[in-house]
Amino acid sequence: MHFARIWAGNREAAEEIANAVEARCKEFFHADTIQRRKLIASMDPSLGDRLWLWAYSGVRNVDQVSDILHVLVASAGQQPSLERLFELLRRLLVISSSPFGSVMALAPALNHLLSSNFEELRLHLSLKKLEIFAKKAFHFSELCGHRGGGMSAASVQLCAFGALLAGQLRFAERLSGQDVDELLKQLLSGFRPDLPYRPWLYRVALLSGILWNLRPQKARDALLRAPTPVSCTPEELRQLKALQTLAKEKAMEQAKAAGRPWADERGHSDSERPVATPTRTQGSSPGSQEAQEAPRRPSLAPKAALPQGVPSIQLLDVQGSAGEAKVQGQIRRRNRHRTGTSFHITLHDSSGEIDVKFWQEAASKFMEDSRLQEGNVVLLKGFSFTELK
Repeated sequence: MHFARIWAGNREAAEEIANAVEARCKEFFHADTIQRRKLIASMDPSLGDRLWLWAYSGVRNVDQVSDILHVLVASAGQQPSLERLFELLRRLLVISSSPFGSVMALAPALNHLLSSNFEELRLHLSLKKLEIFAKKAFHFSELCGHRGGGMSAASVQLCAFGALLAGQLRFAERLSGQDVDELLKQLLSGFRPDLPYRPWLYRVALLSGILWNLRPQKARDALLRAPTPVSCTPEELRQLKALQTLAKEKAMEQAKAAGRPWADERGHSDSERPVATPTRTQGSSPGSQEAQEAPRRPSLAPKAALPQGVPSIQLLDVQGSAGEAKVQGQIRRRNRHRTGTSFHITLHDSSGEIDVKFWQEAASKFMEDSRLQEGNVVLLKGFSFTELK
C-alpha cells in the first residue's frame, strides 16, 4: 500500500511515509555510519524493510539516501550468498524507479557490491559466463539469481541487473534531467590498476549490462580502455575483446533488423535501441479475460498516468498481483500461433514488457477483436501468471 502510493507519484504520501519511518527508527537516523551498521545487525527485519521503503520515497537529499543504501547493502556482509545478492539487486532496481529519487544515490551501494566476495565456485569466475549474453548484445529480460549452475554466478546477476538498470537510467536522464553520466563515471573509476580479478570481473559484468543498453556507441571502448586486473591472463584479455566485439556486432544486427540506425556519438533514443525490460512473467488468459480499449495513440508516453488500481508492468513483475490481475499497455506485437486457434500479444509501457497469451475460450472470444491490434493501448483483466522457464 505505501509503496503503491509513492509509485503513483504522490509526493505528499512520500513525505508522510519518510517522516513516519524516521520517527519509528529515531536511533538509527541519529547515529553515524559506523553505529548504523551495528544497529542494523540487531534490528528487526521489518524495520529494515521500512528503511528500504524510506529510501524508495526519494524525498531526502542524495547524500543521506546514499549512506542509508550503503549501510543496507553492507549489512549483507563481506561474503554474501548469491541468494542475498539476488534480493539486494531486486531492491536496488526498485529504488532506481522511485519517481522522486536520484539514481546517484545508488553509487556507494553498487561500488560496495562490486568489491564484495560472493559465495561462488572458482569455476564461475570467468568471462565465458557472459558469452551467451554478448551474443544478445547484453540484452536481458530478467534477473538470473534463482537459476541453477553457472546462471547463478554473481557476474551474470550483475550483468542482468545492469541491463535492467539501464532502462531506469534512461528515464531518469530524459524525464528529470539527472546526470546519468556522473554515475557511469563513478562506476568506471572503480577500475584501478591494483584491482584483483574477481571485483574486476564483477565491474565488467555490471557495466557491460548498463553500457550496451544505454551508451552502446561508447561501451566497447570504455571497457577495453579500463585498467586490467593484476591477475588477468592474456587469454582473459583476448576473451574480453572478443565479447565486446561480439556484443557490438549483435547490437548492430538488432538495429538493422528492426530498421533502426546504429547509435551515433550523441547517444540514442528509445526508437534507436530497445532497453532491457522486465518480462519475468507471462499473462495466461482464461476465458474470463476482458479487453478494454483505451484511446489510441502512437506510443505510451514515459510515466504515463495509469487508471487507479492498475500497476505498471514493472510493478506487476516485482510484486505480483493481489486480487484481480490488471495491466495496461500498448500492443507492440501480435503473433498467431501455428495451430491457428490461439495467439499472444506483447504489451509495453514506460517500465517494461509482458507477453499475454490467449488460449481456448479466450482465444475464440478475442481472436477477431479489433481492439487487440498492434499500436492500440488496452487494459487487460482476469489473467493468470506463468513463470518463464
